[in-house]
Amino acid sequence: WIKPDPRSCEQTLFHRNGGSDGICVYLLPDGTVSVVRDGSGNVKREQLLSSRPVRAGAWSRLRIVNDSRSLSIFINGELAGTCPIEPGRSYGNCVWFIGGGAKEKGGFVGLVRDVSVKGIAERP
Repeated sequence: WIKPDPRSCEQTLFHRNGGSDGICVYLLPDGTVSVVRDGSGNVKREQLLSSRPVRAGAWSRLRIVNDSRSLSIFINGELAGTCPIEPGRSYGNCVWFIGGGAKEKGGFVGLVRDVSVKGIAERP
């Protein structure tokens, strides 16, 4: 769950460093969500943008699914975007950040609650 404050720059929701096929999640100034799988050269870089925004000042349930075959974004339980991805090996040697960690992007401004990271793809 996230409750973003009004924003004027790209913000980091979830970021990872290191060589893996993990994903990074950014909130764009218009409220849309950008999900990037960038394996630091180990896997192909792929990006997905949500079809609708997350509202500033309101709680939204945001779920990102990477099942190694596709990326999907769910906002409040509804599919907001999906795209196929090439399979990639997860190396696991990375550091995870919530609300920051990307040098070229701003940190998240707002509230975050109930964060979970799972090794399986569940239904929303």
